[in-house]
Amino acid sequence: MNDKELRATALASLKQRRGLERQLRLYAITNVTLVVIWALSGRGDFWPIWPIAFWGLALVWQAIASTIDLSRSVRMRSSVK
Repeated sequence: MNDKELRATALASLKQRRGLERQLRLYAITNVTLVVIWALSGRGDFWPIWPIAFWGLALVWQAIASTIDLSRSVRMRSSVK
């Protein structure tokens, strides 16, 4: 890989990581809001568990995919040397 390819790979990795961090912040803010709404609305069944669980699983999947992509990039770079 030449310098331009390495730079492009690093920038893509950084963009993916920042996107994941943005998603995590949005996840936390939204779910805290949902729990507050649940608490103020009478505390029946804990319905916020559904978006917390399924959105959380999607974020875990995204983080795993990001880590796998990053490790592939690192292996490709080390095999080129």
